[in-house]
Amino acid sequence: MTSAEPLRLPGALLQEICRVLLPAYGAARREPERMGVLTTACLERGTGNGHLQQPADTTLFITDTENASDVLCALWIARRCGLFQPGSSTAEASGKRSHLEIVPSFAANVSAQAAATAMASLYANAAFRRHLEARGRARMMELAAAA
Repeated sequence: MTSAEPLRLPGALLQEICRVLLPAYGAARREPERMGVLTTACLERGTGNGHLQQPADTTLFITDTENASDVLCALWIARRCGLFQPGSSTAEASGKRSHLEIVPSFAANVSAQAAATAMASLYANAAFRRHLEARGRARMMELAAAA
């Protein structure tokens, strides 16, 4: 399967999509609440739209990433589109697959420490771990040069 052209979408847009399409997300006010809602939605059974054919792998750069929830928003949208399937609820999560490489590109106003904290939260997150396992545990992050 060939890769499609990389996409670049701002974290704020992904957040807005989730606020509109996922009512519980719109009601969440703090980052831990947002992450909890998104994690549950990403791992929920029976959600997501299937595809008539297997989609091409695509890379999504999340520009101006500020929080881990920006990345989980992208993962939930991928779930809704059929690009991410978390697999079964067994320990091996058989059937998991992900056709989306998610690459956070942190905003200039986000400190290196805040970016590291956000990434640590993602690596500890059950839904993101499932995504990484489906992608062969690859981890990507775009680093911007200081101005």
